[in-house]
Amino acid sequence: MKSRKKLRFCCGVLVMLAMVLTACQTQTTEKKQGKKTEEKEAVEKEDQVSEDVQAVIEVMMTAPNEELLFAPSVIGEGTDGSEENEEEVRKQNKETREKWEEKIGTCFSEDKLTRFLESGPAFKYLLEAAEDGSEIRPEEMKLEKRSDYTERVRVQYRKDGETKETMLVFTRDSDGKIAEVAEEGADAGEDAYEPRKISREEFLSAYAAQEQVPEEEAAVILEEQHQLFEAYGIQVADYNIVYEERMKDQDVGDGLTLTAVICTEILVDKESGAYVSYGVAAAKETKIGGNVDGLDSFQTGEEAWTDKSGEVIVDVKGQALFQTDGTRTFTKTDIHPAGENTYQYDVDEQFVFTL
Repeated sequence: MKSRKKLRFCCGVLVMLAMVLTACQTQTTEKKQGKKTEEKEAVEKEDQVSEDVQAVIEVMMTAPNEELLFAPSVIGEGTDGSEENEEEVRKQNKETREKWEEKIGTCFSEDKLTRFLESGPAFKYLLEAAEDGSEIRPEEMKLEKRSDYTERVRVQYRKDGETKETMLVFTRDSDGKIAEVAEEGADAGEDAYEPRKISREEFLSAYAAQEQVPEEEAAVILEEQHQLFEAYGIQVADYNIVYEERMKDQDVGDGLTLTAVICTEILVDKESGAYVSYGVAAAKETKIGGNVDGLDSFQTGEEAWTDKSGEVIVDVKGQALFQTDGTRTFTKTDIHPAGENTYQYDVDEQFVFTL
């Protein structure tokens, strides 16, 4: 009898142990499967366009949508000039701004939605649809490249049944919020402009002009900049250096296009010959063009630098003057009258050059 009880006890213990082991194995399997699922979702998310970027593209490229277009803000253009009319315009524009805030305001860092509305491509497709009665819809968004501070997205869209493409570049701040949106066009990218190889002397000339120092002093400053790369784990002596001139066009709205030219050094892996990173950069010049009359002057100051991701950032500030026939309206608030049928564009733009 005792042996039977002992046998039953042992069997009970074995059954309980088997149940515990099964439960542990099940939990372990579930954890592994959960971890794999999380890792898979993380990889898939890494390859996708960010949700805030998708939201901005949907809003700016879904047209017509006249509720997102501001009323004319320049007295005499589309208004009768009366105080009552001007008050109505201000009211309409306040409501329009609130609609933009409601739709995508949380996507942008502080005050950067204003920059997007004033100097970004926010109104390009909305105005196209309003002017020619077309319908525009984004169809596909493909992530071309992502870094710590930028996201390049190739957008395929339909305009009146025809499929077209464009490239949008979203720049983020240190908190991950969108700080700038720029349009480069359908064929933009690494191969959009074939860089021109230049000599070290040509590079130093551009760098000296940017720093406003003699070329011999620029050479000393350049060596000091190379020492700073050590903070990013880059020993310049471990690489070959190639000097290049690069160019990029940027649609800034209202039919105006800025073209920035930079001179930059490229750090090249000695073994593979692959471009590793931009080194020191210098802004060489910026030009402005477009379908406006009398575009006769452009006074500007440019500054270029390399951020920690290896991309070159170029700030462009200045003024451009041009004339109109008095019937044209502008969406950019930084275009304002400078005389009879003469306007001044206060340029405050930023370019991002990526490898």
